Formats: sequence, C-alpha cells, structure tokens
Amino acid sequence: MNTKTKVLVALMAVIVVGGTLVLLPASAGDQQPQAGAQDGLMRLKALQLRNAVMGYIIKNGSAVEVQGTVTFAGPRILVIKTASGEVNVVIPAKWLMGGTNVTSSDLFDGDPWGVDSSVTLKTLEAEKTFNGYTVKIYFAYEIERSDVVARALLPFNIETP
Repeated sequence: MNTKTKVLVALMAVIVVGGTLVLLPASAGDQQPQAGAQDGLMRLKALQLRNAVMGYIIKNGSAVEVQGTVTFAGPRILVIKTASGEVNVVIPAKWLMGGTNVTSSDLFDGDPWGVDSSVTLKTLEAEKTFNGYTVKIYFAYEIERSDVVARALLPFNIETP
C-alpha cells in the first residue's frame, strides 16, 4: 500500500471513529436519559470533540498554503487537487467576504467559487504519526483568487509572519 493510500485510510478511520464517538449513547447503563437530554449530551460530545481537535491544530499546526483546483465542496470540507495529489481541507461554516457574512455553502455555489475553480487556501496544517501511518489535517482560514478574498469568521485571529 503506498503512502497516499495509507494516509487516506488513516484519515477515513479518524473520521469514522470520531463520528462513532459523537453518535454513541450518553449513558451505557440501564438508565437512558430522556430523548431531549440525550440529544443535548450528543451535541455536547460533538462540541468537545471539535474543540479537542481544534486545540490540537492550534497548538501543533503550522501555516501552509494549499494551491489547486476545487474538486468537491461540501458544507465543512473542500477537496483540492494540487500538484502532489488531492488534499482534504476542513473549512469553517461562516466567512467574511467583502464585508458580507456568508456560509461556506454560499462561497462554493459557483459565485465566487465552485467546482473546478482555482484557489489558494491559507491553512493550518497539523499531523500526528501513529503506528506506521500519519494523519494530516488542514484547517482553512483564508481563501483567495486573484480579486476575491474570504476570511473565516472565528472566535480568534490567525496571524502569520
């Protein structure tokens, strides 16, 4: 198995395990919380997982530009075809573009960008090596193309030298 395949398999494993942890019941005992409470606990677990991953990225990430062509645009993920292969990039839900608050879905609905658009993403890249494989995550905080720039609306600022 080549390195790219191993990384892809590892990334998919992290996504599946993380998704499973979020969807597990809040209580494994005989007493199950009521439906409303269980939904709230599941949201809390998802928030805790997201905060833990974001904390790791902030502590261990380095600023990296990703340049390429958008091949897939989802609500929270972009797949970018670069010179060295495809890269999955996590994107925040809200962005500021030209003084206007827009969602990630609005950014990639064809105006200003869409599938097959060439973009440059400023990201934080973090990686973790396990037993024989490495998982990399890219978190975008700025997207640009010649005349259009969008910056992620985050509760903190990311500044690079």
